[in-house]
Order: sequence, then structure tokens, then C-alpha cells
Amino acid sequence: NVTKGMLLRYDALGEEWGTLPYRSRIMAGEQLACPEPLDALFTISKTDCEVTCIGGVLASFEPPKPPEAFSLNLKQGKVVFARAESESEDPVQNVVFTVVIGTDVLRFELDPNTRCGLEVHPKLSEQFEQSPGPNWYQGRLWVDAGTVRLRDRTKSPVVIAARQALDLTPNQVAADQPQPAPAM
Repeated sequence: NVTKGMLLRYDALGEEWGTLPYRSRIMAGEQLACPEPLDALFTISKTDCEVTCIGGVLASFEPPKPPEAFSLNLKQGKVVFARAESESEDPVQNVVFTVVIGTDVLRFELDPNTRCGLEVHPKLSEQFEQSPGPNWYQGRLWVDAGTVRLRDRTKSPVVIAARQALDLTPNQVAADQPQPAPAM
């Protein structure tokens, strides 16, 4: 559900973008855009997870595979994932979801009280009319609070704690450990 902000949905039949009203349900496969300088806040049903798209996002939600709560196909932009401390007697321990970027599938597990962000942008080509190929993006994950467990293209789990960041750009020499997040 869209609960705040402005979000556009692409209508393939009409070949045009239209504004979604508040509290709209988003169906799997719908192409979504959040124009700059606006944000859009989603609540993910049956979880205590919120997703905020920060202006400039182009994405779609896809059908999740169990045990995932949701799957986001992110083409570009900044997205923030947040979980509040659960007030129920039987809180969900971790929220599991995937983010698909190009051909890479990143599997996230968020502990309660976690807030993290993901930024994805196309790489600039090095030659005129060069095809971007499968590793077309630059990406970065940062964690403000809590803990994130991530499985990426290498399938090896990485734990990122509060105030740490991880470069997700393909074909980069990955650090063995997440690095402290730069001061903003």
C-alpha cells in the first residue's frame, strides 16, 4: 500500500504514466516511478516493514518466493527499508525479502528495529555507444540501525551492522568486511 508521498504507475495499455492515489494497492509487475524531489512510502502487508522510495526511483514489485515477504526489482534510485520494534507478543524475528538488480538477486534479512538503505545507479560507459552488459550498475548498501544479513551473487552471507556500508558494484574487489559508513 502507498501510504505517503507521490508515486507514478505505468499504464502499458495507454502507454502513459499516471499518479497513484494514497492507499493504492500495488500489483506485482507494475512499473513504478518516484519523481524527484519527492518520496513515496509503502507499507508491506503482513510485515512490520516499510519501504521508502526517494525521488528518482524506477522499480517494480515482483511475486515473492517463500519465505520472502516481498521482492523488489530495482532499476535505479535510493530505497530505504525500515522495521520498527514489534509490539506483538509473537514478533516476526526477521523480515526476508529480495532485491533484483539486473541479473543479480540480493537476499536481505532485517532484524527488528533495523533501518538500511540501498542506492543503485547506472555506470557511465567508458566508450561511445558501449553496451552496459550484465554488470551495468553501481550499488551501495548502508545500515543506519540494527543488523542486515545479505546473500549476494557469491551466495556467501555477509552481516552488516549499524553505521556500516557495503559496496555492491559488480566487478569490484569486495572488501572482506563491511566498512564504516561515511559521515553524511
